Amino acid sequence: MNENVKKVYDLEQRTFLFTKKVMEYIKELPKGITNSEIGKQLMRSSSSIGANYIEANESLSKKDFIMLLYLLIVSIFHEFVFNLNNLFFSQILGVN
Repeated sequence: MNENVKKVYDLEQRTFLFTKKVMEYIKELPKGITNSEIGKQLMRSSSSIGANYIEANESLSKKDFIMLLYLLIVSIFHEFVFNLNNLFFSQILGVN
């Protein structure tokens, strides 16, 4: 295989698989109010990544595409990481 050939990454498919893995992770969490609420937030933010990527991909101009991807990365991804950290800390503290 030629090393100069770039792999094509289907980000729409990858974001779908990411959301699926988040769903599987949430399903395995111990039952409890804290896990349930943070799990809902994780689910919303993870599925929002794919939805916003699709919207950005359908934008009218390259400038719109770049701006929408920027918002996706900065806003939604940071929200997801924030919620994931909350979940980890609740597990460490034993709050379910």
